[in-house]
Amino acid sequence: GGQTASDAVTVNTFSTAAPNINTTGTTVCPSSSVTLSSSGFSSYLWSTGSNSSSTSVSNGGTYLLTATDANGCRTTNSIIVQQGQTPTAFISSSAQYLCGGNNVVLSVGSFSTYNWSNAATTPTISVSQAGNYSVTVINATGCSASASINIQANAPPAVNVTASGALSFCAGGSVTLMANAGTNYSYKWSTGATSSSVNVTQSGAYIVTVYNPCDSAVSQIQNVTVIPVPSAQVTPSGPFLLCNGSSQTLLANSSGLSYQWLRDGNILAGE
Repeated sequence: GGQTASDAVTVNTFSTAAPNINTTGTTVCPSSSVTLSSSGFSSYLWSTGSNSSSTSVSNGGTYLLTATDANGCRTTNSIIVQQGQTPTAFISSSAQYLCGGNNVVLSVGSFSTYNWSNAATTPTISVSQAGNYSVTVINATGCSASASINIQANAPPAVNVTASGALSFCAGGSVTLMANAGTNYSYKWSTGATSSSVNVTQSGAYIVTVYNPCDSAVSQIQNVTVIPVPSAQVTPSGPFLLCNGSSQTLLANSSGLSYQWLRDGNILAGE
């Protein structure tokens, strides 16, 4: 009769679970990144192109991981990273100066969380001391932004009047007096001007008063002298008609001045 033969083959079936993807954050904020990672496999291939067990991403989106175990079996998993938006933080204040013992209210708007430099965690704070205040806010997407503001004490303004030229000048000239005390100050001159500078053409004592935002004031005076132009009158010692060979003396009526004589518009040397 015929002969038969048989053999047995063992086929192993491996079950590989999808790789677990860990993340340092489910939302990525602008100018930042999150790290995606996995473990327990022999090799990895991310949709970012990375073939290490972790990859860093800086944009929102769906990221795929293909992992291969020790048996050569492949399995995949994916994760969605949300794209966050950076908030705009701006501190508004009820005043820039602490006037008359009043507090200043600082407000930063509506966000999820607040962290002020004075440890407050509310959107609005009231401060009674001068200094720099800052706040870090976090919006609903988990992204943060910071802002700061300087609140100043009620100090009298410091004013120093300067001039564009000499404070003593001849009639017909002028000089500009300047009292720049800084920003957020107002000015009032004795002339009625309310700018930081005033142009003057007459002799006098000019007073400027400078006010800070709390209406604390300081004044300074500046004297200006205008020298009048002298009036010269020439008188001959004799008749205006001269005979040949004769002469006469011309006399100027003013004293205490210096003189320069001219004839037909030309300077007379030595005169």
